Amino acid sequence: MMLGTNDVCQSMVPDMISRLLHGIVGYEDSAFITLRENIIAIVMALHKKGIVTYLARIPPILYRGGLAFAQLDRLLFFTGKVQEKFDRYVRMVNGRIDEVCNSYPSLARVGPDFYALFKERSDIWLKDRMHFNDIGYRLMAEAWADVLTNDGIEVEI
Repeated sequence: MMLGTNDVCQSMVPDMISRLLHGIVGYEDSAFITLRENIIAIVMALHKKGIVTYLARIPPILYRGGLAFAQLDRLLFFTGKVQEKFDRYVRMVNGRIDEVCNSYPSLARVGPDFYALFKERSDIWLKDRMHFNDIGYRLMAEAWADVLTNDGIEVEI
């Protein structure tokens, strides 16, 4: 199971108020307890059904804008300050994922670390720098296969 970074990105909405606050606002301050509890509820429900859940650390958000507001979102998302907030937010989400895996090892196993795998890569993104290209998805599949194979699960790629 992996949270979608585009969903995480959409949780931080540029608007006039957020500009006055010097950046973006999103779940990073108020909903991390909710995020953690939602993840736990999901893995508990899957566990009750006999499903083994692996939680992956989400990849970095490198989105630079250009998909909304007639591309005016570039004024906000392209700045270094916002990119730093995206990175901090992703690391916080990944910290919650690690916390769930460490606190509930009978419910959730550690999946691939897509943050570490993709943080320094520039060859894996589509032009929007939010979605992966063929190379990125191939690396993602290989990382999942490695985790599952190391856990004794037979995987064919």
